[in-house]
Amino acid sequence: MESICNTTQQGNERMILVRSNNENCCKIQCGNVEESYIREEFHIVDLNQNKIYRNCLPSLPRARGPGRMVASGKSIFIFGGLDPFSEESPLFKFVKSRPEPHFHMCASHLHFNPLDLKDRLMVRGAWAQAPPMNTPHGYNSTCLNGHVYSVGTIYFSPEVLYVDTTDIEGLGPWKSLYCPPELFKCTPCLPLIPDPTANRILVHFYGGQLTSPCLYAFYPPDRQNQDGETGNWRCLNSNFPGWNRVVDAVLLDGVLFLHGRKFPDLLGAYEVDTGNWLNVQWSTRVIEEGSSIDDDCHFKFDSLFCLDNTNKILCLAVYSPVLRRSPVEGGHGNSPSKTTLFFFKFKVERICSTISLTPLYTRSYEIESTTEVLNFLLL
Repeated sequence: MESICNTTQQGNERMILVRSNNENCCKIQCGNVEESYIREEFHIVDLNQNKIYRNCLPSLPRARGPGRMVASGKSIFIFGGLDPFSEESPLFKFVKSRPEPHFHMCASHLHFNPLDLKDRLMVRGAWAQAPPMNTPHGYNSTCLNGHVYSVGTIYFSPEVLYVDTTDIEGLGPWKSLYCPPELFKCTPCLPLIPDPTANRILVHFYGGQLTSPCLYAFYPPDRQNQDGETGNWRCLNSNFPGWNRVVDAVLLDGVLFLHGRKFPDLLGAYEVDTGNWLNVQWSTRVIEEGSSIDDDCHFKFDSLFCLDNTNKILCLAVYSPVLRRSPVEGGHGNSPSKTTLFFFKFKVERICSTISLTPLYTRSYEIESTTEVLNFLLL
């Protein structure tokens, strides 16, 4: 399906990595015990070329808990996943004894060349073991200047994994970063927002000793010139409520675009340096034939991307699982399950204190034998 609302000059538009669960269980014999697990599969969507590359990366055993993907240069990382209490399980012991790396080991990374996607469906590369975070389940992470930063989930625990592109095998270990006293036992919210132009990461906090939710900026140290430094934190807004409405967020030209289904226009726009909220308006409220911006219960978008900084192109994404259908009379079982990926692409233009949004088009793709999409990641 493709609904063209408008056209735009294409710039250096980025692609989207999709991580999903295959519906089929894999079984292995662990001594006298038979264990089963689900494989995670990876697909890449190129909206510019209207293509999806299915199963184009090597698969991984499904994580035992939540995890997050981040991209640094030509490397993809997955952190989180393993519950420490499952280390005594027969499956964990079996996987740990095998030579090939697995996501069950808390962290994995894949080094590949994205340009390969233009000519072939499979990406050369293999998953390898990555250093696990010091904080269990610290999967609230992002990349800035090629390095991976995490701030924890339940409690604030900042750390960094320096990535040397000339020695991708020599990763780690993670290094702890400075924690300001006022943020002790505060909870950092998803997502972290990298701001490469200002060399900082935006983080929203609540709880702990804070009297109200706050927006902070972390300025990382210069690794070469400030050895031993652990970075600086600065409060940008000491009263920033409403983040519980936010599903995802991106930064474009100093404006923080916040997506949430409770926003009347799907998006809120906040200028970081001035602390001002901007007006948001759509040139048309039609997303595609039969649906509009006002149908917020229809799409339930869960991811927001900045596809093209030059041409100011943003994209909302969601997946819609299609459950197994009842077996037809005379059939031999259920039909395969599948998942539909839906993308809504639009252009951003700022006019004084107003953000004007223009729908471009929608596209959707199906992935067979898939029960759930775990993450989207902008490459």
